[in-house]
Amino acid sequence: MKAIGRKKVIKIKPSTVLEFVRDYHDQILQLAAIFEYREEESLELAVSACEQLYLNLSTEKEEASFPIEDWLKVTFTASIVQVKRIRSAETHHHGILLEFEEYFHTLPHTNQQILLLHHVWNYPISTLTKILHQEQLTVSDILLSAKKELNLLLLEQKDLSETCLSMETLLDYAENKQDNAGVEDHLEFCPTCRYRIESWKKTASFLDTYFHPATPFDGADELEALVKVRFKPYEKKKKKKALLKQALGFTAMIAAFLTFMTFLPELTHVKTLASNYVKHGSFYNVWDEGTYVADDAGIKIEMTGIELTALSAGLHFTIQSSEKDLVLDYTETGKQLLSKPELIFVKIGEEVLHLPHSIIATNEAKTEGTIYFNVDRLEVEEIQDEFILQFQTSRIGGVFGSWNIEIPIDYAKGSKEQTKYTHDEPFVMGDIVEVDVESFSSTETSSLFEMKVDFTNEEKDRIEQRMEELRQVTGHPIEYPHLYTDYRVVNGDGEEVLQAGVLLPFSFNEELDMDASAMHSRNAYHPYIVDEDSREIVRPLREGEKLFLELREISYTEPVSLEIPIIMKEVEKAPVGLEYRGTSLDFLTVKILEADGDNPERYSIVLTGTHAKDAFIKRFHWSLRDQGDQYLEYYTNWHNYYEAENWMEDNNTLMKLEIPTNQQIPDTIWIDSFYVTNHLVIDGLERIPLN
Repeated sequence: MKAIGRKKVIKIKPSTVLEFVRDYHDQILQLAAIFEYREEESLELAVSACEQLYLNLSTEKEEASFPIEDWLKVTFTASIVQVKRIRSAETHHHGILLEFEEYFHTLPHTNQQILLLHHVWNYPISTLTKILHQEQLTVSDILLSAKKELNLLLLEQKDLSETCLSMETLLDYAENKQDNAGVEDHLEFCPTCRYRIESWKKTASFLDTYFHPATPFDGADELEALVKVRFKPYEKKKKKKALLKQALGFTAMIAAFLTFMTFLPELTHVKTLASNYVKHGSFYNVWDEGTYVADDAGIKIEMTGIELTALSAGLHFTIQSSEKDLVLDYTETGKQLLSKPELIFVKIGEEVLHLPHSIIATNEAKTEGTIYFNVDRLEVEEIQDEFILQFQTSRIGGVFGSWNIEIPIDYAKGSKEQTKYTHDEPFVMGDIVEVDVESFSSTETSSLFEMKVDFTNEEKDRIEQRMEELRQVTGHPIEYPHLYTDYRVVNGDGEEVLQAGVLLPFSFNEELDMDASAMHSRNAYHPYIVDEDSREIVRPLREGEKLFLELREISYTEPVSLEIPIIMKEVEKAPVGLEYRGTSLDFLTVKILEADGDNPERYSIVLTGTHAKDAFIKRFHWSLRDQGDQYLEYYTNWHNYYEAENWMEDNNTLMKLEIPTNQQIPDTIWIDSFYVTNHLVIDGLERIPLN
């Protein structure tokens, strides 16, 4: 495949994915075999992932600097993780690899993607950090954690003597391949540590075996053929143009015929509308029971009705199985019988367009529910007044077959209006930021929320003045602050409303003021309450139920220029005497901690201070260097230091790090901060009425 730079706006065609399949079928089948070893299920997973690759990239518009070849590999790997089914009980692994398989399948999707890109596609850590926009430490830790997990499985239970080396020391020796006379002398007389080193070396071959399964079939040709079949609905067909002579020759005849026929269809249409209203209480997009049914492989699915609104649509379904035991698969809205990433299509003329969807089941067996989608996500200049809605799937409840239903839709006349709510005054926090609810729209099928969070004019003036000052500092990185807001939509009892990203239209409201300094946010929501922890559906929203915007946190990161010298001797609360925007950096404490467990002897450095306002907390980002420009490594329990997730419980601790003493440390080191994150702490949860 030709590696070309990705343009600012680009669309992937089905032919691009087919070329990718031809070039990389071995890796595609390897990835599928990691999740599904049986031939039929493995091929189905590979084909579905290829289709999801196309769906993920067919509307992609963000700019990227890496070649399209890497772009496809990364997105395909994410796609196969996205569409993978529940792992079947059948597996070809046993023993240690079976235990590692259990561990791998419990990892978050991001961790799985990094491991697959590294071990299957052979991407080095440096490349992964660039194409995934991840910190190098984050990528390294994910890869190291998997290796450590496998190493623990390889190690037999051995009692360690007091003289045995710490695991950190052994890993540093094994991984960095550096000469260390002390370690080598110890290994010569310690069989336990020699065994630990050998088991660590074995992990590489075990990982290679796991991530490069020997597939029991050669499916390259079959894979390409199945992908071609799957992509047929996406192929655009050229419309035939009528010849001018034919048009002129039949104009008079057609005109006369149409004049006669005009009234007959109109009378038939009126009769149909009247019948619809009598039977169903609505004129448009309603039908009798048994009208739209697909039956295959002992499973029948029926579309029982549709709710079509200005924001989204909900297609109601029921599923019946005569003999088969159906299996639930994971989706973004929990376990469902319909788990394929592609179900809903719109047919306009000869063109077939895919629509993303989400599914909400309404009974425990998941045999009844609603497929939600947004027609406004179609990439067309104008939505047709009438079109054909297509439902297609090749799997229901783990059973393979073919279920296809076409439903004529009257979009222009059958779509119900939305209710819009507006808010006049923005909500101001601490004279620093203001939250402006631009709009909140609601229908029977979903809600759409649009919000703008921006700095106050006073804060903008301060930021501009501070940035101008920092521009005078040679070599200081300058980047305008970006706001981050954590929020939810809840009811009056604080119960969360379920987000519905697939229902978002592509473009923002044209009336929104797109200020470059502001955070513009919008979300779509299903009409359901969801459990915050399990993410399971609790109940549908009640008619007229009041909803609120619940602000949880507002923060932004801005440039600073701070440096503090530290003499590497034990000291208790040495004065610092620095101040930044009401936060004073007061004391430094340096201690030497004894070795314990896997931690070696190390320096502990703690910086404490006070904040002028409890509601405005600052988190400084520190780096460590010698008296020159050589930056130093600092560790805690194998990891470079990161402030704890619960750091805000002790707001007066501004920095805490540990430096092992078994390395060359200067008499004086320097800690620098080029950025600070400002946190607006919300005392209690602030709620803004939406409807």
